[in-house]
Order: sequence, then structure tokens, then C-alpha cells
Amino acid sequence: NPDGRRPVEMPFPEGQAFRRKNLNTESGQCRPRRNGGVDLNRNFPFKWGVGFGSSSNPCSDTYRGKSPASEPEVKAIMNYATSIFPEEQRRRQ
Repeated sequence: NPDGRRPVEMPFPEGQAFRRKNLNTESGQCRPRRNGGVDLNRNFPFKWGVGFGSSSNPCSDTYRGKSPASEPEVKAIMNYATSIFPEEQRRRQ
């Protein structure tokens, strides 16, 4: 998680020894605010939001995001993977 590095390195109590989600606090409804963000592992479009394994609640540790690949980190990974794998090697959804 690229944007989670600084919060983890900060001293307690501001620091967080474990940060599962990115720092996108767009919803603004999570208290404490550090509970906000999107779980990047659950933001990929493959079987996004099938009803189990992730949450639509922005304050949940497993929040999948507002839409598939809504986070810039996920888009960057997908663009990179697309650039290195030929079309014929990609799995169809």
C-alpha cells in the first residue's frame, strides 16, 4: 500500500502499526478517520462485489470501493499488467 507507509512509520498514537486500506477518505463518514479508505485487494474488477468477501460499508476493513478499479493504485497495476501480457494470454471475464 503506497500511501500507507507514512502513517505506519509515525509514532504511537498517531501511527498505525497495521494499515490494510489506502488513505482515500472520500466518504468522510468513518470515525476515527483512520478507518476510512479502500482495501486495494478487493478493488480489482474480477468478481467485484459478488456479495461475499468484501463490504460496501466504507468503514469496514474489507471495503471494496465505490466501483471496480475506482482507485488509482489498482488502475496503475492493471495498466502495467495489460502492457506486459499479450491479449491472447489474458483471461476473459
